[in-house]
Amino acid sequence: DLLVEDEEKSLVGKLNEISERQAVDVVVVTVDSLGGKTPEAFADDYFDYNGYGIGADRDGIVFVISMGERQMAMSTRGFGITAFTDAGQDYIWDMIMPYISNETYATAFNEFADLCDDFITQAKTGEPYDVDNMPDKVGVLGIIMWLLPSFGIGAGISVFLKIGRA
Repeated sequence: DLLVEDEEKSLVGKLNEISERQAVDVVVVTVDSLGGKTPEAFADDYFDYNGYGIGADRDGIVFVISMGERQMAMSTRGFGITAFTDAGQDYIWDMIMPYISNETYATAFNEFADLCDDFITQAKTGEPYDVDNMPDKVGVLGIIMWLLPSFGIGAGISVFLKIGRA
């Protein structure tokens, strides 16, 4: 019950669309308990025993969050291993953790889906995101920090031109 019905429906639609288009299963799983397993073991088993993965190599990634233990893990298989390197998974964690910390789960899960889509596309070009090849972490704060000086320069030029005409 982390998402309201509309959020869940929208997320499932997005995950299904990405999975089908990319031919790599992208899955988000929320559970109450890991049943005594480590988050990684639970994610691996959940992926393996619940029929996830597309194609002969069962390509995919699953993101598991357990609310009981407040723990999370990702598990990859097939092309998912190529697309989501350890460094890539660390990047994804960095991008979604602020949303999880703020309990904005719909945003976190949608960001996860969008990042997975980008990572799969990048890996299909032959250069998966990895230590020496990561996307820029611009984000909203970065955009604001870039726009403020731009507006300041524009305002300064405008004032200068207005004074020059006076």
